[in-house]
Amino acid sequence: MKALSHDFTLREKVIILVLIIFILILAYYQFFYKKIRYDLDTAAAEKEALMLELQKVDTDLNVLRTMQKELDEVKAGESVGQMYSYNAEQQERACLSEVLAGIAKYNFTFSPVTREGNQIRRNCTMSFTVNSYNRALEVLTDLSKARCRNLISNVQFSS
Repeated sequence: MKALSHDFTLREKVIILVLIIFILILAYYQFFYKKIRYDLDTAAAEKEALMLELQKVDTDLNVLRTMQKELDEVKAGESVGQMYSYNAEQQERACLSEVLAGIAKYNFTFSPVTREGNQIRRNCTMSFTVNSYNRALEVLTDLSKARCRNLISNVQFSS
């Protein structure tokens, strides 16, 4: 059994100690440091993504607050008509007929739907006959306060 036992010299002990330290450092790097670094990098990327999402949500919240403020201002003031869906010609005709109900002679025609950027619009040409300018003003006021939202433009009066 003496054949397997060997007394190491100082130089061999130092080399073995250096190798053991090197192996420990390599094992630490491979199994701990790389995993921790990967987890930190992943956490930093997630943090950045969450920060971007938070900024987007914050921007959306500010937009919603602005919209709510505008709605509150509208509710405090005069009522604004309803904005119907894209193809709501029947509801618009009914709304205009209600406004013009007390008038004996009227006519309105709708043009095809047009799109300008994000706005979709259907123009309506309208003519009606009333007894006085005051009555015409009342009709225009009723149109501006109608339940369907509209934009009155290009008004012409004739006697």
